Amino acid sequence: MTDWGSIRSLTIFHYHLLPGGVTDVIVLSVRAILTYMEGIKGITIVSGRADNMDKVREKILADMPPSATEKLSLEVLPSIDYREKMKTPLSPEALKTLLEERFAGEDNLWMVHNYQLGKNPAFTQALLLAGENTKRPLLFYIHDFPECSRYANLAALKEGTDRSIYPQRTNIAYCVINDRDRQYLISAGIEEENIWLLNNPVPLGKTALTDGNEVKSALYKRYSGQFPAMKEKGKLFFYPVRSIRRKNVFEAAFLVKMLEEEVNFVVSLPGVSPAEKPYSDLVEKAFKEGLIPGLWGIGADEETPILNYRNFWAASDLIISPSIQEGFGYLYLNALHWRKPLYTRYLDIMEGFKSLFKPDSSHFYEQVPLPLTKEERRELSRQYTGKIENLSGHMPMGLKETLMDKLEGLLQEDQFCFSYLTPEQQYNVLRKLDNDRAFRDEAIALNKENLSALAKVSLSRVPDRDREIGASFGSENYTDTLGSIISALERGCREIKEERNIQEGLEERFFSLPYLRLLYGEGK
Repeated sequence: MTDWGSIRSLTIFHYHLLPGGVTDVIVLSVRAILTYMEGIKGITIVSGRADNMDKVREKILADMPPSATEKLSLEVLPSIDYREKMKTPLSPEALKTLLEERFAGEDNLWMVHNYQLGKNPAFTQALLLAGENTKRPLLFYIHDFPECSRYANLAALKEGTDRSIYPQRTNIAYCVINDRDRQYLISAGIEEENIWLLNNPVPLGKTALTDGNEVKSALYKRYSGQFPAMKEKGKLFFYPVRSIRRKNVFEAAFLVKMLEEEVNFVVSLPGVSPAEKPYSDLVEKAFKEGLIPGLWGIGADEETPILNYRNFWAASDLIISPSIQEGFGYLYLNALHWRKPLYTRYLDIMEGFKSLFKPDSSHFYEQVPLPLTKEERRELSRQYTGKIENLSGHMPMGLKETLMDKLEGLLQEDQFCFSYLTPEQQYNVLRKLDNDRAFRDEAIALNKENLSALAKVSLSRVPDRDREIGASFGSENYTDTLGSIISALERGCREIKEERNIQEGLEERFFSLPYLRLLYGEGK
């Protein structure tokens, strides 16, 4: 058991509790705290809206003792919702006062998820004001950065705040969910002793025992009429994500379409936000036209004894991920827990867990090359140049010229990566695979290594690694680290009065070509 020290209660803030990565972390972390941390008299979860709140409560309390019910409360505070959802938002000063009145107490730790994302600058400013009281312990819990491809958020944050977004005071600690982000913040100016790597807790419950062929047969019977390219006897390559741009869905479809064997590529959920729906609709269109073999959007509706999310995992022959950006990536560790082969694009956030995967049952690829004509390269040059120009006002001085030089180098490379195309261009490449034999032959030749690895790894068996996962990503490991953060806050974090411009330091790291892909949009 981990002790809380002088902290006796915890208040967790997030803009909403809608299904998604942050909500999952809140559910799993609260369950861990209730199980392993002594001395707590209450946990309050504060959301900007009521949506999904009852389901979150239900998930947290499932199979927990009655004492957990007594300790847990959930509250709605509309003033911390996304700014776009509010008609008459409070001023930062009024919101600070409200927060202090409702969630007072020096023994009450405020844990704030993505406080600096730019979704509600008044909330960010209110927290910064509250943090000036050195008796108010704050843990800023960072999953995502506005400096990373969220340019509208970044502009709103700069306009709506008047002080450092990343203050360093004795009463403020920071935690991140991967070591890359920790290193980025340290190099940008956060003191090493003020920032912690707090790995998301990974649930290691029992996996489903089911007949995979029965699930595949039921899927074909249920969905083949909607998805004409679905293969009755095909393998199941599962991508359990929402169809949003950074998930780069078409890249996996491009690879699957070039395989000799029959495969059904399965994407579980649609994208639902206004920004992501056009992309999601294009992915749906490609599946329903028969451009992609497999099926799409099945995870939201199905909950029968055979067709349910757990059985989709159990019946999968392979977990595939072409994602170009993740904060933590439950998908990868879940693949290992479910003992499924993994074929994935390599991301630098994986360094904390990549060693858990055996080479014969996993493959981490760097890029998916494709042939381009001179005209296509010229068009991409025009589009990328326009995006860099559009965003130059957000960039630190001198960075625009550096990016233009790197862009020229990228476009001169013999092998251009599929992920740097726009969604529409990616969709058209899939069409070209079907209609242009010479293009298809050249694409297959360029991806010989990728395709060989994909076919090989899908046949592999995955050893049981739950003990190794639990050692670094289990609930007890999570609470031990959280206990160390609380101890550091009690001693007092290091105060830096003359701070470097940490936000500018982060911008220098995130304003790079991988984060400027046209897949994210043209940039505003």
